[in-house]
Amino acid sequence: MTVGHEEQLARRQAIRVATTERLTTADGAMAAGWGRSISSTILAILDERGPATVFTYLNMPEEAPTQDIVRALLADERMRVVVPRVVTGSEDMTLHEITDLGRDVRPGLWGIPTPRTRCPVTEGSEVDIVLVPMVAFDDEGWRIGHGGGYYDRFLSANPRAHRLGVAFELQRVDGCLPQSWDERLDALVTEDGVRRFVARAGQGS
Repeated sequence: MTVGHEEQLARRQAIRVATTERLTTADGAMAAGWGRSISSTILAILDERGPATVFTYLNMPEEAPTQDIVRALLADERMRVVVPRVVTGSEDMTLHEITDLGRDVRPGLWGIPTPRTRCPVTEGSEVDIVLVPMVAFDDEGWRIGHGGGYYDRFLSANPRAHRLGVAFELQRVDGCLPQSWDERLDALVTEDGVRRFVARAGQGS
């Protein structure tokens, strides 16, 4: 039986609710260990790829952490770090280069860590690698985000950038019921290691 569009959206929302509950009830010390493992794996991947402009999210409490990744990249002269700012009243986000987490970032919309407006704007076309957040993922490289569509729009407009998802294993689901606007990941890092997916058209090296 074919699942209708509205039913698919309802199922995706149910996945968000269930996965978020698992995240918020996970043991804090265990999750911190998972985060350290994820950070180590991602930094090794980025080090092997060499100089790059890295677009990374700044995590909320229920997301896989990125602060250690950002600090390490900021200390690496080969790397540029850009982070997103959601444009109020718009469906878009702007990217801003940061050089210091303490000076350049403050709490923003919905409590999301946000770059200060004085930080230089970076064009999406300059991005080599995107660290992509999510609520859930499946084994085919699809993800479910928070529902705003910001990352899917960015990824659609910038297909050259390598899409590296970041998540905990407990965010894995059997299927994400991808919609027409969803953008697939190139690879995903969890505490268990790296999953790589089938190459897509326009994928960066």
